[in-house]
Amino acid sequence: MLEPVSQFQTAISVPALQALVEIAVRPRLQSVLVTVIPAEMAVFCTDTTNAYSCQCFNGWTGTNCQTDSNDCSSNPCQNGATCIDGVQRYTCVCMAGYLGTNCETGTGPCAINPCFNEGTCVVEGNNFRCLCGPFVTGTVCLNPIVDPCSSSPCQAGGTCVLDGSGYVCRCLADRLGINCELPEPCTLSPCQNGGLCSSDPSGSYTCACSQRFEGTNCELPVTTCATNICVNGGTCSFSGDFMVCDCPPGFTGSNCAADVNECLTSLA
Repeated sequence: MLEPVSQFQTAISVPALQALVEIAVRPRLQSVLVTVIPAEMAVFCTDTTNAYSCQCFNGWTGTNCQTDSNDCSSNPCQNGATCIDGVQRYTCVCMAGYLGTNCETGTGPCAINPCFNEGTCVVEGNNFRCLCGPFVTGTVCLNPIVDPCSSSPCQAGGTCVLDGSGYVCRCLADRLGINCELPEPCTLSPCQNGGLCSSDPSGSYTCACSQRFEGTNCELPVTTCATNICVNGGTCSFSGDFMVCDCPPGFTGSNCAADVNECLTSLA
C-alpha cells in the first residue's frame, strides 16, 4: 500500500486521450480520471491539498489538459487562404494560384515577379505583361530608353517635356515647330492695311484682308469689285474700305435686293 504523501508530481505518458490516474492525497489514495495529450507528449500532474493540477504542453488547455487550443489563432495561412483548425494541427485552404503548407508559394505567372527595374507584373490570362517605369521598355523591362530630352532638342528657349517614350517642346510665344526651330511669323506683323495674321505649326501664315485690299500681305488696293455683291443691276464701287452698291430705280438696300414701293413714293 502506498504511504500518504503531502505532495508529489508525476509525468504521465499514455496513448489515449484519457487515463485513470492514481493520485496520493491526504489521507488516502483516490482515482482521478485525467484527460491527457497523445502518447508522445507528457502531462505533469501535481498533487495539492485535497486536489491536483495539470501542467499542459504543446497547445492543450483545460483543467485536465483536455482542450485543444486554436492553432489558427496566429493566422499562419498567407495570401488570403482559409485556416481550418484541427487537433494539434491546422490546414490552409489556399486561394487559386498558391500552394504550400501556409499557401506561401505562388503558382501564377506573376508569383515570382519577372519584371525588372521596378516593373509591375500584370496577369493576363495564363500569361503576364510588365508595366515598365520610365526609361525602360521590353517584355520584362530590360531595355533602356535614353532620355530624349538629354540632348536638349528644343531650341530658342523651348522646354523639353517627356511624352511616353518621346518628347514634346513647349515653345515660347514667338516660336513654332517640333523643336521650336521656326519663328512665329505673325510676330513680324506681315499683314498690311489692317489685315489679320494667323499662323500654323508649319511656320506659314495667312492674312485676312479688308474688302479694300488684297494680296498675300494685303498690300494691294482693290480697284474693282472682285465679287459683285449687288443684285438687280446694281453697280459695285468702293467707299473708303468698303464695297457699296449704286442701285437702279425701283431697288434699294445694301445690295439692291429690296424692291421700292412706288405707291408709297407717289403718295409722298
